[in-house]
Amino acid sequence: MAVGDRRYSQEQIDAVVRMALDGPSRVSVPECLRHAAAGTLPGADGKPMPAFVGNAGTFGDYVAKEARLRRRRDVIADGGQDAAQLLAARLVAVGEREVQKLERRAARNKATARDIRECIGLVSDLVKLRRTAGLPDVAPTGETAPAKNGKTDAPADDLLAGAPTTPAPIV
Repeated sequence: MAVGDRRYSQEQIDAVVRMALDGPSRVSVPECLRHAAAGTLPGADGKPMPAFVGNAGTFGDYVAKEARLRRRRDVIADGGQDAAQLLAARLVAVGEREVQKLERRAARNKATARDIRECIGLVSDLVKLRRTAGLPDVAPTGETAPAKNGKTDAPADDLLAGAPTTPAPIV
């Protein structure tokens, strides 16, 4: 077998995926491979395929990849969203987790000016991404502390005013 050659034919892969995902009840990959070794694995035409021995890990990867692709197709078909919107929504969720992490660090007085600046840049980029992708704006979930000037939407200068300029030394 030369480098880059496939060990299993596309028909074998499709048959295992079909049996694992499309049957009346889901069948495990090792069970599918037992059928393949016995020569009872149904092919695309419903007739048994010639017997072959397969690796459960390799075929498990094939089945998992197909299951992920099918879920993505279902989400896109059900929601009417395109792939860019899905990716943008996932990135925005990552940004929201980062902001929550920074808020927890700030509550423990562990947030540095650098952390805050990085988070501000991340949020700015994510707001642009959200608007470009046409996603709706999300209302803030928690209470915002008033700034020194009394406004609830504190500018970055007010946020950075009390933060240390250099991190504390590690001793």
